[in-house]
Amino acid sequence: MLTAFLLGFVAFIGYYGLQAAGSIAETAGEVGQVLSAEAKKPKPPKPTEAVYDDSGSGAVSDRQVQAELKSRKAKGKFSNQKSATGKSFAPWMDIDEDLVAKTRADRLARKKRK
Repeated sequence: MLTAFLLGFVAFIGYYGLQAAGSIAETAGEVGQVLSAEAKKPKPPKPTEAVYDDSGSGAVSDRQVQAELKSRKAKGKFSNQKSATGKSFAPWMDIDEDLVAKTRADRLARKKRK
């Protein structure tokens, strides 16, 4: 009696196993067809232009940028801490630019001596 029950249970599980294998084989055939169709399609050419747009946001025109550079050059030495209009970029930071330049020159001189 136990043997018959066990054989019936194995047959029941085997039946669903065969159904699963058939379903997998059918799906594999469909996937193979789709992949072969994709492989036959011509591939698009690789882009040769820039991937990223570094042309700017368009908020400031090239003419405005050139005018700003020209005015800064005409004024001579300028502060990296302030804009062309004199407004401070980071008013909470008080950096002595002359001291920074002196320290940089001293360090460069020390490196050249070594």
